[in-house]
Amino acid sequence: MRLSVIIPTRNRVRSLCLTLRALEDQTISKNEFEVIVVDNGSDSVSRRQLQAHNPAYRCTVLEKPHKGLAAARNFGASHAKGDILHFLDDDVICAPGTLDQHIRAHQNGAGQMVVVGSLPFAEHLAPSPFLWYLEKRGHYDVFRSPKGKYPGGKPPLPPLNGNASIPRELFLRIGSYDETFTRYGGEDLELGYRLVKAGIPFVYHPAAIGYHNHTKNFSAFCADMEKAGESLIRIYRKYPEIRSIKKIDILADPITKLSGKKWIVKIVLSASLSFPGVLTIPRLMTRKYASRYAFRYLLFPFFYWVSQYHYAIGMKKGLVQGK
Repeated sequence: MRLSVIIPTRNRVRSLCLTLRALEDQTISKNEFEVIVVDNGSDSVSRRQLQAHNPAYRCTVLEKPHKGLAAARNFGASHAKGDILHFLDDDVICAPGTLDQHIRAHQNGAGQMVVVGSLPFAEHLAPSPFLWYLEKRGHYDVFRSPKGKYPGGKPPLPPLNGNASIPRELFLRIGSYDETFTRYGGEDLELGYRLVKAGIPFVYHPAAIGYHNHTKNFSAFCADMEKAGESLIRIYRKYPEIRSIKKIDILADPITKLSGKKWIVKIVLSASLSFPGVLTIPRLMTRKYASRYAFRYLLFPFFYWVSQYHYAIGMKKGLVQGK
């Protein structure tokens, strides 16, 4: 078996079915890959719908109590038979050649590495200011156009999720996902950072396309950002050296210790956290013009301001809990 596709899921059968159907159309032989779906504590209706799915390729559905994405991905990996593990999210629709592109990239690479495919938004999604904002920020497709966004032109904590693959032997040797991460976010960044520290390169392979079927609205996204901020502090407790590169110092340090533009960001964040009412107009604008694509440039700073406010709330919670 050359490749094992591991998909954690929970109560998202409609999105998952699109993901599974796309794997029917892969250009490689169905004998070359397997799919392992880890039902991460779905309700009974979702479980029945998932069990009824009968694809033409080898597909195993494993059930596991809900203990977070880290535990679900590790559980799937423990049952995998492929030489390569491909971690695929349940809202990502692979293009026909995606699995083949992952395999070829590992075969042609010099040594062991992580291969990261691209994550453009699914073509059937209606254009909106919010999706445009996420695309311009590179929120999900973090390796696309990284210059100027990250120190050294590479994300310091590259995520291992969505549409990424790794040799199974390397995954097991590094130590897999940290299962103490049970809430949203963090487990993918923590493993990515561990791999970077071990000298493992992350290679962006845009031809390995996974179309992101993004369905969350801005409010749900902000809720996730809050959880992600809290999870980032969990990573920081393990690796204090990320304090500056992940801008934790903006919240944790006094303004006199900050350099460059960080002190300006701290002033804005501190004011927002102290007087959240200032976000009333940005919130109203993002709701009122959510479907007006022509307003995307106007709404961009509001999306950024509100989402970063929630990210800061999460980090603040994490910092307080760690005291």
